[in-house]
Amino acid sequence: MHSSTIVASIIVLIAIATKHSSVATHDSYIQASRRRGDAYNYNKNQQRNMFLRRLAQQLLEDEDSDENLRSAAWKRDATASASRKFLH
Repeated sequence: MHSSTIVASIIVLIAIATKHSSVATHDSYIQASRRRGDAYNYNKNQQRNMFLRRLAQQLLEDEDSDENLRSAAWKRDATASASRKFLH
């Protein structure tokens, strides 16, 4: 073989290897990027779910507190009206 044929063959092999490795790197980069994006979205969803759970819990506690206040007010009104009956 002539030296120019050997050099041309080496250049072709290098070009093929470079093309395949760059495609693999590009695909790997895209896959890693998707994984990062999915992880980011998963974390955001988890944070949103935790916030909504805390909000629901607070609303339930506030509702229970309101019920307790209404119950206490009702008892106080009932006691006050009973006291007035005894005083008059």
